[in-house]
Amino acid sequence: MRDWTCDQPWPSDPDGGESSGAVPGLANRPRTRYILAVHRIKQVIEAAVDMGSLLWLINSVISIYTFIVIGQVVVSWLIAFRVINMQNQFVHSVAQVLHQLTEPALRPIRKIVPTLGGLDFSPVILLLGLMFVQRLINELFFQTLMYRL
Repeated sequence: MRDWTCDQPWPSDPDGGESSGAVPGLANRPRTRYILAVHRIKQVIEAAVDMGSLLWLINSVISIYTFIVIGQVVVSWLIAFRVINMQNQFVHSVAQVLHQLTEPALRPIRKIVPTLGGLDFSPVILLLGLMFVQRLINELFFQTLMYRL
């Protein structure tokens, strides 16, 4: 990690930057305020890098699950319109895996929202919920980051 401290004397320091930490009123001097600010920014950047990795992981998991839900919808339509044959072992295994991955999240939504005219809107509601959670997490991260500055 790069060292963000300043080794050059601050131009307005009368003693050329040579100062002791025990001098009263040292925090009011421009160079000391500068070093304290740079140190605080360094802490925020390090925390953001750590939190940024976690944020990236959460966003990636939500994005992958979004694609799984969309895949489940497409496969269910293809099966319903008899475009693909469920007798095919590969198609059956793919449909079963997608169903097992999406059903735990879709089941509670299906209990609340009934099918309307044979159309199941639970995947749409799940996708909206996933997008909302993803956006909420991103906003909370950036608000926390800005609060630390």
